[in-house]
Amino acid sequence: MDRREFVSTTAAALAVFAGGEAAMAQAQPGQRGPRGDGRELYDLRMYSFASADQKARFLKFFKDVEIPGIQRAEVGPVGVFSVLDKPEDLTLYVLVVHRNIRSVLSLTNRLAADTEYQSAGKDFLALSSKDKPYERIDSALLVAFEGMSKLEAPEAKPRIFELRCYESHSATFNLKKIDMFNNGGEIALFRQTGLKPVFFGQMIVGKNMPNLTYMITFDDMKAHDDNWKKFVEHPDWKKLSGDPKYADTVSKIIRTFLKPEDCSQI
Repeated sequence: MDRREFVSTTAAALAVFAGGEAAMAQAQPGQRGPRGDGRELYDLRMYSFASADQKARFLKFFKDVEIPGIQRAEVGPVGVFSVLDKPEDLTLYVLVVHRNIRSVLSLTNRLAADTEYQSAGKDFLALSSKDKPYERIDSALLVAFEGMSKLEAPEAKPRIFELRCYESHSATFNLKKIDMFNNGGEIALFRQTGLKPVFFGQMIVGKNMPNLTYMITFDDMKAHDDNWKKFVEHPDWKKLSGDPKYADTVSKIIRTFLKPEDCSQI
């Protein structure tokens, strides 16, 4: 990334955060907005585990203690997902929805000051390095697209999710791909062809940058395959994908299929 690209991208991110802070004086507790441009922030975490038992213990804590604590902090909803198609992959994906940057920065301290949280989770929170609660956490911070400023949680019924990360070779082309969703009509075409969006986010901090990351949901894998087929064969997609101004915007696609845990609010 050259200096001009870095300055442009950083300035855009700071503007989003500053807009959220400026609106906080007007926002009531528990509201997600208003914030400068109304866009949410997404804390996407990937917890790794050494064993299924370690993961199961963590999940119990997360369901019984962590999620209630997050709710008391007036943050959320919280999505909790396991990998759908690779039983050997013990990674737990957690998505926490924030209404502004102050919420992101203060959540850990708010949980530390929550006496109910500390009391309910005291044994788990006191686990030593010889009996770790998890191995590591990878995390990313994303800001919602202008074209879909708030997460849309699906109905609580049998469902699967596809998490997609679109890497670009530079920040300039990453922004072009984001524009393709926001102003080119790609989000509308997703909805039209049954690719039900949960969120779209520009990664501000995380791995494999620059990228955009989004989540879509389906009833099952058949619906996934059928609806993606509708999308790629749609004449509007053929026209949009052939537009020269959107050429060369994606260098790599990483996709992960997820299933919600029982405690997931998404």
